[in-house]
Parts: sequence; C-alpha cells; structure tokens
Amino acid sequence: MTGSGKGRRFYGDADLDLPRMGGKQVTSPDGAHWRVRRRWLDRPLPDLRKRFSEYREENTGEGMFDGFWFIDSGDSPWVGIALAAGVLVLVFVLLPLIGVAIELMLLALLLGSGLVGRVVLRRPWTVEAENLDAAESSASYAVKGWGRSGRAVTEVATAIRASAPPDRISEGIKLT
Repeated sequence: MTGSGKGRRFYGDADLDLPRMGGKQVTSPDGAHWRVRRRWLDRPLPDLRKRFSEYREENTGEGMFDGFWFIDSGDSPWVGIALAAGVLVLVFVLLPLIGVAIELMLLALLLGSGLVGRVVLRRPWTVEAENLDAAESSASYAVKGWGRSGRAVTEVATAIRASAPPDRISEGIKLT
C-alpha cells in the first residue's frame, strides 16, 4: 500500500478516497484548523503512567537475596552457574512470554466486548469536530453504524470547509 497526498490511498489499480485513521484535517473560511474524526471512546483514556507513578514506592534493594537462604552451593561453582542461568531464563524468557500472553488475552477481551457494544447493542460512534485553535468551539455528534459515521465525518468536514460545524447532520444527533 502506497499513498500520495492527504487522504488518498492506492490499492492496486483502485484509487480510493478513504479517511485516514487520524481523521480529516480541514480549515474553515475564518482560518481555524479543525480535525474531524470518528472516536471509539466518548471520553479520553486515563493517564495510567501518572496514576501508577503516584503510588510507586522507592525500593532500596535491601534484603533482595534473603529468599535464597535454602541454597547452599558448597564447594561446587556449578550450582551458582545453574542458578544464575535459571534466573536469567526466568527473567528474560518466561516472564515476558507470560506477560505477552496475558496482554493478548486482555486485548482480545476488550476488543470482543467493544465489538459487542458497537455492533450488537448498536452503541453510537462519536464523530468529533475538534477546533485545533480554540478547543471550546469543538462539536461532537452521536451516529449509529460504521458506514453512517464515516459519511457523517465527510458531511461535518464539508460543512466546516463552507462555514462552521453544523447544528444538525443527516446521519446523527448533536451532542455538544
């Protein structure tokens, strides 16, 4: 897949005008820059890095090897080498594999529940027209269906190019 130009994508011989993942960026007649996009969530994601760093305590490292009291290497250096190799395999192979497996299961669970919510329960998509220059004049719309929300993105972007975000759109209702 190669692309040339904003919003244009080429698939083999077909030239399709598809919206990019970040939405469409348009400029209104008064010179304001807007981003019109379809959002999966109707609110921003929480800042987990900030939340977890607030509760992190400093680790001094004291008593780190107290749990290995039962190991007596005696006179053989091979016990120490085997223990070091075992710890390295555990830390650099097994724990990352377990972490990736858990992460993939959580991703599948979240994706499945999101699809059930959007497709089966017909939860509307949020089409957002965000003013990049003045956030207080942004607008958002609730639109049911993937295809309808794509058409709503195009309709809102066209209306902004002509004047301003519309009060009404044909595919959904205005939220803000």
